Amino acid sequence: MDRKLQDLEWDMFFDCQNPSENVQKLNDILGNMFDECFPLISIKMSSRDPPYITSLVKHLCKIRNKNRDKYNDSHENAILQERINKLIRTNQLNAVRCENRKYKKGSKAWWDTANRISGRNKQDVQISAIVNAEVINDYFKEINTDPNYITPERLQIPDTVHVPEVEIDLVKHVLSHLKCTSFGPDCLPFWFWRDYANYLAPVVTNIFNTSIREQIVPSLWKLANVVPIPKSPLEEVNQLRPISLTNIIMRVFERIVFKQELSVPLSLEIGADQFAYKRGQNCTMALIKCYHNWLEWLDGDADFVQVFTFDYVSHYILSEKLKALKVNPYIINWIIDFLSDRRQRVTVDGITTEYVNINRGVPQGSVLGHVLFSIMVNNIGTIYEEKSLMTKFADDLTLSVPVKANGFDPSSDEIANIQKWSFENSMSLNLEKTWEMVVRGKTNKSLPLPISGI
Repeated sequence: MDRKLQDLEWDMFFDCQNPSENVQKLNDILGNMFDECFPLISIKMSSRDPPYITSLVKHLCKIRNKNRDKYNDSHENAILQERINKLIRTNQLNAVRCENRKYKKGSKAWWDTANRISGRNKQDVQISAIVNAEVINDYFKEINTDPNYITPERLQIPDTVHVPEVEIDLVKHVLSHLKCTSFGPDCLPFWFWRDYANYLAPVVTNIFNTSIREQIVPSLWKLANVVPIPKSPLEEVNQLRPISLTNIIMRVFERIVFKQELSVPLSLEIGADQFAYKRGQNCTMALIKCYHNWLEWLDGDADFVQVFTFDYVSHYILSEKLKALKVNPYIINWIIDFLSDRRQRVTVDGITTEYVNINRGVPQGSVLGHVLFSIMVNNIGTIYEEKSLMTKFADDLTLSVPVKANGFDPSSDEIANIQKWSFENSMSLNLEKTWEMVVRGKTNKSLPLPISGI
């Protein structure tokens, strides 16, 4: 691969200023090189295989058996066997460490881990055995398609506006420090971009800069493999959550755009009630904030605390909110193009469906997805700011309201306000994902009336 990259005529990418054409050429060339240098090997895996028997272990075992039958070279096989044993031990150790992070206490959790590693546990039922992959693809298309779609208008940019540029040193640094992550539709793994960053950084930087200058996201970088993740024991397709895997190089591009052009303006614009993806804020901080207010209210004159949790789905109106931010107009138009003409397909249990077009929402799992969600719900608040508490974590929202028995209950007003906001922002309030919880101390007083529809 090193020699192929050294011999490649990179000038062809700098002569062309069309980012889509450059990405198409780069994708074809790198894809062919990768297939030649790292050919795909088919390994048959079984549901009875324990977790420590990976595809690499099986491949090495096959080579060991073939060498033993053909050459009977005990020395070579001994070296290979030691490598296999080391891989198995490493896989077992990593599995235990991973599980220990999830289950640090309790003998039941320990035995679950031991049974899973040893292969004694029954394997989970495949998603595609319950819901057909094409059905999943159609469902995800439906929830991400707006039949009344209105194309966002781009900003008219004066010639005096500065065009943002990405430095090659930054691109090289990000590529060379990539961590293990799943690849997207181009099938180029993270280690390929990391290990060959010195060769790839110049042409990638050029594509990044032409993409921003032309305010165009290459169509190949708008593709996504959608992995369906069940939220609960799977019975129906609406219990699946779509996680989009875009191309790794596009995620690098998004990360650089966010860090260089969006992080500072958004830190000034996003409210303090948003706890997701902010430095010094996380889910734990959001829970502490809620818990502190609940106890404070109950220690005061409140008899109950009503808690409501909502879930939102983004819409095209996001582009209008982007224009209101103090962000470079080249980046705003680039994000508008990033949102438009996207295509996705479902990949599940080794099955890959055809691509479908979508025109609503942002890809969950992308770098900019959570940022755009935060912008979308940033201007929603409470009516009674001194009495109610709203906390946001990405696209999830929690409303807490103190209630006094036989006294004023602002819950209905607050929820009506959220419904009004949802209507005005062309978003749907999913009542099936809206939950009510009542927090109380030791009291015999009657519970507040439940909210209709929740």
